[in-house]
Amino acid sequence: MLLSQMVRPTIRSLWQRRIVLFVGVMVTTLFSLGLLVNAPATPAQDTAPAASNYTLKWYGQSAFKITSTIGHTLLIDPWLQNPGNPNGEADLAALEDIDYILITHGHNDHIGDAVAIAEKTQAQLVSTADLGRALVETAGYPADLVTRDTQGNFGGAVSLFDGEAIVSFVPAVHSSAVSSDGSPAQYAG
Repeated sequence: MLLSQMVRPTIRSLWQRRIVLFVGVMVTTLFSLGLLVNAPATPAQDTAPAASNYTLKWYGQSAFKITSTIGHTLLIDPWLQNPGNPNGEADLAALEDIDYILITHGHNDHIGDAVAIAEKTQAQLVSTADLGRALVETAGYPADLVTRDTQGNFGGAVSLFDGEAIVSFVPAVHSSAVSSDGSPAQYAG
């Protein structure tokens, strides 16, 4: 049974269902990265870093920063100046060493401050290929930071930090479009 089918009878509002879905996606992501639990290693995972080697910071909305003890840093959906983060401006100013920015889809509340962060830190973009192209053409993400090594499509994956992190591209039933300056939105996969 799907999570949405289990919670629908008790969670009535669309907002509550979205929160449950988002939490479910984040738990799955954190579990797959080994950040939520430190499951026993299988032979293929013997060299994977332990969950305690990472810190996770939530900036509100869907913005997260994952940092390894050796300094590798990923930002996920970096809208740091969202209404849920009263320190957004200071948090944005404090960012320095960001390796990758992962954006789940093209809505403004997920793209957030990605372009400003990329320009400041030279962080490479990890996203679907359609979204990467749309962010360069419409939002001004630096084209040299959107490479074939960090772009993917559903069913695929990219390896970051020599295999320390694997980002899998999974389909989600959600639209994605990038817009700016009142121009028509550009489809973003």
